[in-house]
Amino acid sequence: MNQRYIFGLLAVAAMFLSLGSRNPSNPPLANTGAPGETTCQKSGCHNGGSFSANVSVDGLPDSIFAGQTYTFQLKSTNNTSSRGGFQMTCLDLDNQPCGTFAATTGVNVASLSGRSYARQSTPQNVAANLTLWDIKWTAPNTEVGGRFYVSHLLANGDGDINGDNVVTATYNFEVSLPVSTDDALRQSLRVYPTTAQDLLTLNWAAGENGQADIIDLQGKVVSSQNVQSGMAFRVTNLPQGMYFVKLKTAKGETSQKFIKL
Repeated sequence: MNQRYIFGLLAVAAMFLSLGSRNPSNPPLANTGAPGETTCQKSGCHNGGSFSANVSVDGLPDSIFAGQTYTFQLKSTNNTSSRGGFQMTCLDLDNQPCGTFAATTGVNVASLSGRSYARQSTPQNVAANLTLWDIKWTAPNTEVGGRFYVSHLLANGDGDINGDNVVTATYNFEVSLPVSTDDALRQSLRVYPTTAQDLLTLNWAAGENGQADIIDLQGKVVSSQNVQSGMAFRVTNLPQGMYFVKLKTAKGETSQKFIKL
């Protein structure tokens, strides 16, 4: 094999390695900023940026029940960067692993030293100053206080590690044991946004499908459809005003109000 051909193969291999490092998928674990961990910025794999964003957990109900599976969103808003990635883990207040993640579209999961991690399998381009990932997580089987730790990469999109930076966020919660199935459903149901214009999302402790009835102030059912936890459905055609959404599942039924703008 002549030297020119060998050099060409090496150049192509180097190009693919470079592209792989500039477009990271499944970033190295233990970079969430949780106790005992660093972040990609502090470890030096990304640095030099000055972007900003508000990172939040959205759609997780106020009441979380042991052993239940929840689907919620990891969101960055007011994001001034061009491209984003993330990594998150969950620990209890003694810094022990708390629950487990499952893969969703664009999100991979892995574990290290007993900790469960969710991370981007594909980076997202920032659109309208926003990135959004669906997160699936199962709560631990005991009553415990917990905290999500999130490290969110804000990248300039030029394919290089320079000019990027990281922001971190935490989200605290309490895991309870359900008292009864109706109480569990009532306490876990979250309807958002509470003032809706186009889409309304219902989130509750997962495990079964349900039926959502939208009821006006006269008690009339104006819309009805089958739903799953975390699913959004359109309310665009409803007249403005206050409504109740009643969720009925095999475990019971409950309702919450919302306002159609």
